[in-house]
Formats: sequence, structure tokens, C-alpha cells
Amino acid sequence: MSSIETRARSDPKLDPPIQSEPSSEEARQFVQSRLLQRELQITLLGTDKSGGSAIGTVHHPAGNIAVELLKNGLARMADWSVRLMPVGEAPSLRVAENGAKRTLK
Repeated sequence: MSSIETRARSDPKLDPPIQSEPSSEEARQFVQSRLLQRELQITLLGTDKSGGSAIGTVHHPAGNIAVELLKNGLARMADWSVRLMPVGEAPSLRVAENGAKRTLK
């Protein structure tokens, strides 16, 4: 299982442009190569205050994509989203994120 943040975009012509994160394209490719065209279940845990970002858990038999993204330095945790996660899920994500910070410096 994994918790990942996604940005819902309604119409790119109407929505203002957003600045991409430094490794956003690499992260997108990482996720697509592992999850695209796969049977998955997603549990919506909540949204940010504006409703533009959804927090959810992707259930995949091969493991936690969020941990892999964090381990590879392709993601970072948003402190506000931890409150929405199931108890016990955040510590493994923090360990992965902190390990990447030490390794990828």
C-alpha cells in the first residue's frame, strides 16, 4: 500500500500553470512504468484545504510505490498529509525519505 499525492487538473487551458518539482518528470515515469495498465485499488483518504490535491492509498500486490519514490529521492512528504494517513504508515515513509536525503546529498 502507498500514500501518494496527486494534483487533479480540470482543464490545462483554464488552470494557471504550476511550477514543476525538480524531479517530477522522472517520478511520473517511475510510477507509470510500475502502475500503468495494472489492476489497482485506490482508497481516498482526503484532500488538502483547497481540494486540489488528493491523498490516497494505492493498493498493489508488489508493494508500496510511495516508499520507492521516497527512497529514490523522487518524492517528499508533506507534513499536512500525514494526518490523513492510516496509523503506522507514516514511519516507513519517513525512514525512506530520510534515507534518500542522507544517500543523495
